[in-house]
Amino acid sequence: MITPTYAPTQYWQSHDITNLVKCIRQWLARKGIEMRYVWVMEYTKKGAPHYHMLVWLPLGITLPYPDKRGWWTKGWTNQEWAKNAIGYIAKYASKGSALIQYVRGARHHGNGGMTGDALLEQRWWKLPCWLRVQVIPSDQVKRRPTSNGGGFVHPESGEVFQSPYEIIFERGVIFIRLKKK
Repeated sequence: MITPTYAPTQYWQSHDITNLVKCIRQWLARKGIEMRYVWVMEYTKKGAPHYHMLVWLPLGITLPYPDKRGWWTKGWTNQEWAKNAIGYIAKYASKGSALIQYVRGARHHGNGGMTGDALLEQRWWKLPCWLRVQVIPSDQVKRRPTSNGGGFVHPESGEVFQSPYEIIFERGVIFIRLKKK
């Protein structure tokens, strides 16, 4: 587990976590290790963002501290071995507060390094619920450009899947309902 934190004089920028991931990925690649990771952004009580990141490593491999290596130049990092990795990341992913002013344009979670069936399943879970009941992970449906009518398309059969819902805007209120047949 890595916790990159911003110093009080530093501010969030969109490439901060991307640069850190890139540095760790390169370090691991030199050792012949593919990087598998997940991260979430959390806010301190004062509203400052910081990250919680999990990196899966083979036994015997320990990452250097990113701030000591110059991979995280925005402040400091903390590291420890995760005993309950999923519980750790779920704890921070589920936190939230109505009092926090969220950073505009910031992604609040990310992951990478999945391959094969795990990657197909992850992509399937990201599909809308109405579509997941119609396809399986190996179908690999793709988003269809809005210029072509939107929706999703099956790459092999060419079948197009359209949302059964429509958005209605009436008297300043937004409604979502099933499309009339």
